[in-house]
Amino acid sequence: MKIPLADPGQAYLLISNLSSFVFCIFMVIFMRAVLENRNNSHARFIFKRLILIVVACLAADMLTYVFDTRVFFGSGVLHRLSMFLSVLLTVYLGSVWNIFFDVSFHIKGAGKKRITLYMIPVTVAFICLFVNLFTGWLFTFDANNVYARGSFAWVSFFLQYVLVGVLILRAIFFRFTVKTTRHAKLRLSFILVGSLSLLFGLFQILALGKIALHCFGVTASIFIMFLRFQDDQITNDLLTGLNNRYALDAYIEDKAKLYHEGKHGRMQLYLVMMDVNDFKSINDIYGHPEGDMALKTVAATLKKVGASHKSNLFIARFGGDEFAAVFETSSERRVIELCNNIKDTLKNETADKEYSLTIGTGYAFYTGKAMSIAALYENADKALYEDKDQMKNGELRIVS
Repeated sequence: MKIPLADPGQAYLLISNLSSFVFCIFMVIFMRAVLENRNNSHARFIFKRLILIVVACLAADMLTYVFDTRVFFGSGVLHRLSMFLSVLLTVYLGSVWNIFFDVSFHIKGAGKKRITLYMIPVTVAFICLFVNLFTGWLFTFDANNVYARGSFAWVSFFLQYVLVGVLILRAIFFRFTVKTTRHAKLRLSFILVGSLSLLFGLFQILALGKIALHCFGVTASIFIMFLRFQDDQITNDLLTGLNNRYALDAYIEDKAKLYHEGKHGRMQLYLVMMDVNDFKSINDIYGHPEGDMALKTVAATLKKVGASHKSNLFIARFGGDEFAAVFETSSERRVIELCNNIKDTLKNETADKEYSLTIGTGYAFYTGKAMSIAALYENADKALYEDKDQMKNGELRIVS
């Protein structure tokens, strides 16, 4: 059966929309293939699910343009079905973005209760879309299979973008428990993801759906988060979730510029080096998986202690069983308190373990531009190994 074509202008718009959708679909499929060989963390698993939902959403959205104004056997049913899925999948996409936010920031309690909460708009959208099949309150189609908005179309738009708005607000007001470059960049990525989705969605609403802007919003969001994952490979330690050596070096160099006179106002800059005691024996006796758990436990302890120093403590995994922290404080006494707090907290957190998990600490003061970054590391490292030899009282000496 020959399908009647729309006027040339509309046909051109359809071809343009189809080209955009096809490009977006191939892009997300390509990114999914690239991510297959990456670390299979829970966050990446959710992200792969996001990509699949985006592909399905784009496909449904594309079909609404294909069937619009087309009259052939079954075209009306197909048009209604594609519009139904397009709206529902857009709402579902917002819920999965919020689940992905919880997993990315390791938010406690991000389990079934939160997922149920995020699914409420999806359930409401499904009910509204089902009712719309009989009432036409959200959208209707005339005898020529032309889409038109219903008197309650705003309900559909609200459901599609309310969770995106929630995502933006959560990203803006989220409070970190520990200062990391990764989390700061991740916050910004979520703000951009939500803002772009909301902005392009709003433009498409105002354009009465005549321009395929929605696809660019969801695809740009996926692309931004894909770049975030790529950057994680550079600055994030995958095992512990802390900053890595690369991020640490960059952070110290930036801070050194502010402390070139040795002080920045009343604040001083310290580098704290930490090393797990007898880590090799843990690996040898209990195996490398338990060794990895020990490192994660140390990292969790550092995050817990760091929660009370959010604005002036930068924590990183230096490499192997070594960790480091850049601490901006007003006195050496507070550095000693920090080191002792780390040791005491780790002792309390691991009291039930079969083996002793302790950590040595050492620190050095950055004296200013006359001191090189290499010298700062060397001094802190020297103090660390002095502390490991003098673990009786846990007190430290600064090395000038």
